[in-house]
Amino acid sequence: FFMDSVRMQTFISANNITRDTYNALKAEGVKNIYLLSSEQIGLGQDGTVDGVHPNDIGMMSHAIAYENLIDSILKK
Repeated sequence: FFMDSVRMQTFISANNITRDTYNALKAEGVKNIYLLSSEQIGLGQDGTVDGVHPNDIGMMSHAIAYENLIDSILKK
């Protein structure tokens, strides 16, 4: 979905830093660390108040994504 270009760049940068940090920690052998990506959350335009902060729909997207990740962790 569309958000202003400055906010979009900040969003992309923050997600890249988080993913790179996660990958570096995994490469160092850190165990029991998990990444919940923005793609897994799937926060759409209808799920935010201002393109960043989730509303009720967005919080439901977060809850479902967390539930799926936790479920996959517990099945290991």
